[in-house]
Amino acid sequence: NLDKEVAPGRSVRVCLENLEYILKDRIPRINSLPTIFIHNDFQVKNLLFDKKNQSKLTVIDIDTAVIACRSWDFLFLLLGSDQCEFYTSTAADLLSKFKDSLEIYVRASKTPLTEEEIFLLPNILQIRLAHIASFFAYNLARNDSFFMKILEAWFLVFEEREAIRSSAKRANESIEK
Repeated sequence: NLDKEVAPGRSVRVCLENLEYILKDRIPRINSLPTIFIHNDFQVKNLLFDKKNQSKLTVIDIDTAVIACRSWDFLFLLLGSDQCEFYTSTAADLLSKFKDSLEIYVRASKTPLTEEEIFLLPNILQIRLAHIASFFAYNLARNDSFFMKILEAWFLVFEEREAIRSSAKRANESIEK
């Protein structure tokens, strides 16, 4: 049902209209962002830590690796391709975790985000949410609450887009110090 709402004015239809805008306007801009070699399924289960030498890390499961914007890998790490966090967290908790994790990610990469990356970050997050929804579409029909949580997160990202951008700017400042 495209008109099912998570709140007044927040329906699947509105979400799809917003996604259509992002795909038409933002994807060309996202595709022009600086690219690097990314894992494209970057999550904790694909990291092996050496117990003896804790600074040694091995990344596994690289069959999906591509050249793409680095924000995509960060979002995989945050949300994971298995979406475990989505089942147990609220949309607000996930957004809070996103903002907290962003500084850690940028500091670890030692490369500040560009102004364009910062501007597009909320849209990239929304695209990742759409990816989760499409990847698990067969479950969404049976698990309405999961779908509604994705929809709620989508609108929360839109509402909080300036706070997300401010978090990204603070993350850049953390590596400039």
